[in-house]
Amino acid sequence: MDAFEFHVPLSWSIDHAAQGGFTGLAGKVASLLQPDWGTAGFALTILMGHMNAEPRTALHSILQKYPGLDCGDAIRDTNEFSCGMGAVNWLTWVSDKLLQRIGGREAARTNLRGQPGSKQVKVAELDWGLLFQAGVLPGLGDNGDPGTLPAYQAVARTLKPLRAPNARGFALSIQALNDDDEEIGNNERRAWVARFD
Repeated sequence: MDAFEFHVPLSWSIDHAAQGGFTGLAGKVASLLQPDWGTAGFALTILMGHMNAEPRTALHSILQKYPGLDCGDAIRDTNEFSCGMGAVNWLTWVSDKLLQRIGGREAARTNLRGQPGSKQVKVAELDWGLLFQAGVLPGLGDNGDPGTLPAYQAVARTLKPLRAPNARGFALSIQALNDDDEEIGNNERRAWVARFD
């Protein structure tokens, strides 16, 4: 399996808090699948392959303001991650296979400790890798605040060397959304994946 994606409403996680909520469910799925990498947190899901300009404009302003809100299509973008990972999120799982590229688990922990915001990051040992949890709860952040989501930034800087060279995310610029200029779109998508660097 190249990619697996699932979504649950925030209300489900609250209603199932006694069973671990979303964190518990996502952890069980990750342990079962043992992916090379995976993420979980707040996200917007685009159900249609093509949107007209009006919803894209609204989506653009929301994503520009809240960097903790992820958006993309992991299933469609699978080929971009054949040799690395994409952006981090509140929960980021990374396999030993990928961690070896930066010297393994202990090297990743050491690198993380040197990053501002790292005190808010919890790292859990897994049979097959590490789980980085950027804060107690997922965050939306606010790009109006220069220090927004420091724990996400710490994880992103730690794992940046593992990012796939062609990793792309959601195109943020209105020009990239409305034009067919592939270069503008690709640059915007790469910037989205690197938004916590």
